[in-house]
Amino acid sequence: LRLNPSHGVPAADWLQEVSVEELAWVIYTYGEDDPVISDRIAERVLRHQRQRGRSYRSTGELAEVIKAVKRWSFPLDGPRPGKYMNQVNPAKKTLNGIRVFLNRELQQLEEGLVGAMNLLKMGGRCAVLTFSPPERRVVHEFFRNHEDAPAEDVRELSPQRLVELYPLAATRCTFSVKR
Repeated sequence: LRLNPSHGVPAADWLQEVSVEELAWVIYTYGEDDPVISDRIAERVLRHQRQRGRSYRSTGELAEVIKAVKRWSFPLDGPRPGKYMNQVNPAKKTLNGIRVFLNRELQQLEEGLVGAMNLLKMGGRCAVLTFSPPERRVVHEFFRNHEDAPAEDVRELSPQRLVELYPLAATRCTFSVKR
């Protein structure tokens, strides 16, 4: 699950150390699954690993366990097909979520945004394309936290309230953003 095998923790090693609660949190937060399904997947993935007495050897092996949980929770065929019927691979979002977490991809996105803002000249523009809800959340939060307060708010709000509404006011950041 790593683009560069020489950096970061292999998913197989991480799965040996992680708790059910942490894995469920990663799946829910980064893999876009609902909390109950995330718990089920985490429980099954780690139980399957313990029962075999060894770590996962491939993402395909891990994907089969995840697919089994999703197929059981949302049948893919039968009289009433479930929500994963049209998905090419029901394990895709879960595996992507684990990868995003292990590679710190959302943190790197935020660091990239800071770097881009520091390179822009006054009045410059930066376009950001996102491909998933977690990426969108990072970008929206970054913009929200780096917006300059309108002059009217600076005049009329208390310093404490100003910082609550415009976190940038409490920093020494050298840039601000406008949506």
